[in-house]
Amino acid sequence: GYVFSSTINGADPDNGELSARSDVQAENAFRNLQSLLDEAHISPDEIGLLRIAVPPSEPSTASDASALTRAARNQVFGDHKPFAATIHQYPLPDRQLIQLQVVGVRGEKREDLRPPSLLTAASRIGNLLFSAFIPGLDPANGELARDRRSQIRRAFQNVETLVRQAGGAPDEPGAPGELPDD
Repeated sequence: GYVFSSTINGADPDNGELSARSDVQAENAFRNLQSLLDEAHISPDEIGLLRIAVPPSEPSTASDASALTRAARNQVFGDHKPFAATIHQYPLPDRQLIQLQVVGVRGEKREDLRPPSLLTAASRIGNLLFSAFIPGLDPANGELARDRRSQIRRAFQNVETLVRQAGGAPDEPGAPGELPDD
C-alpha cells in the first residue's frame, strides 16, 4: 500500500529537544525518518519522494540546505537517494529548522529516472511518478522561455514528456491536461 508521512522534524529522538543548530536538527530529522521507516518495516528503496522544508532564512539558499542535509540523507538512503527530493523554503513552527516528508509504496522498488531530454529528475515507484520541480525551460538549450505564458506552456510540455518517458500517456487519469487559452 501507499505510505505517506506527516512532517518529521529535527527534534532529538532521545529527549524531544530542538537544537539551535541546523546541522544537528538535520541529522536528527533523518534519524527520526530512519526510525519511522524501521518501525513501519519500510525500506528506503520504497520511498519515491522526499520533501525537505527549511525556513527562508536558515540556511540562506536551497543549495545550502542541500549541502546541510547531504550527510544525513546519505545515512538513510546511501548511494540510492530518491531523485525526486525537493527542498522548499517556507516558515516553519517556532525553533524548527527542518522538516521532512516522504511518500512511498510498500513492496515496490523505486526506479530513478533522469530523462535525457529534460532538465529535471524523477522517480517512479509502483504506478506513481514523482518529480523535482519542472520549470519552463527549453530542453534543447536549457533556456527559460521568454514570457510567463510561454514558460507555463513549456513546463506543461515538459511534464507531458516526463509522463511519456516514464511509460505513461497524456490521456491517462492524472496526466497533465490542456492549458486554457486565456
